[in-house]
Amino acid sequence: MANLRGPLGPVLLLLLYLNAGPALAIPLASPVFINEFHYDNDGADSGEFVELAGPGGTDLAGWQLLLYNGSTASPYGQVDLTGVLADDTGTGFGFHLIGFASNGLQNGAADGLALLDDAGMVREFLSYEGVLTAVAGGAAGLTSRDVLVSETNATPIGASLQRVGQGGVATDFVWMALRQGTPGYRNNDQLLVAGPVGLSIGMPWPLWLTGLLWLVLRGGRTTWPYRQLPGMNMA
Repeated sequence: MANLRGPLGPVLLLLLYLNAGPALAIPLASPVFINEFHYDNDGADSGEFVELAGPGGTDLAGWQLLLYNGSTASPYGQVDLTGVLADDTGTGFGFHLIGFASNGLQNGAADGLALLDDAGMVREFLSYEGVLTAVAGGAAGLTSRDVLVSETNATPIGASLQRVGQGGVATDFVWMALRQGTPGYRNNDQLLVAGPVGLSIGMPWPLWLTGLLWLVLRGGRTTWPYRQLPGMNMA
């Protein structure tokens, strides 16, 4: 059995990777993610929504969006999703728009949005105006990730919170506030492009080498699900 903790660990991992390819890839983020939302504005709240983005062809049947109350750390609403994402961008990505009535999304503080896939796995758990740890619902026991931008009762009507940048998964983007809303369309200053995420020889060598060294320091284990290769000692 190969021992990945030994001095030859980096070399063994590199050889295994070159031989196995995707088997050592580390899934870093959900293929479907929360891309934009709006919950508060000047005057009576209007046009509230949550927009999802993901690869065209993704079937959302069985997926759920849970709305979390920061005061109780429990869901106050649930949306059962349906439909298949189209290629809305021409680059292989589509959008799914979920609209809400006035005050359908709570205004904070520390309210949240949890996206669950058709197996009940939490793909994203975001919050705004603070962090919360869910005590009930599909995200129970998990702590949210604050988007670090927010809206107020002075936010212009038509604005939203959006992910901007270039990439194909949630972690490729950053959240920005006070942007003109683009519900159902690509965000301002956003380019959605498909591509593998994980350790890949197609990635810049410093990135995948860092990943390999990180695996060695952790004794060959990751914090995500992985498929053990024959002959690899992951203990």
